[in-house]
Amino acid sequence: MIHAQALTEPHLLTAELFVASAVATKLTNHGRRWQVTYGERFSAFSDEATAEAAVVDVHRATVNNALYFHLPDVSVPMANKPALPPAEVLAQYPDVVARFPELGLSAGAQGCLAL
Repeated sequence: MIHAQALTEPHLLTAELFVASAVATKLTNHGRRWQVTYGERFSAFSDEATAEAAVVDVHRATVNNALYFHLPDVSVPMANKPALPPAEVLAQYPDVVARFPELGLSAGAQGCLAL
């Protein structure tokens, strides 16, 4: 089981834990609709219609980016390379996992995210 308090990187959390901990702030006079923050060190933007959709969108993007940085042809210093998301997280985004067949990962049997 994954606990939000034990992990600081969003891509290591299940979507449910990230949604419960992240904060979406509606932006005005800005090129984006939402700023999503998680803790003091993580911030990202989303253009989704609702706050909840924005948080899920940002979580999906963090999982995508973590997988991308593990591609063989992507050069990232080891100190900056994110850990691979755990199986529980990969199972929530089979479409994202499918974008990276080179990694040989499986999305598992849990299927798609339903929040």
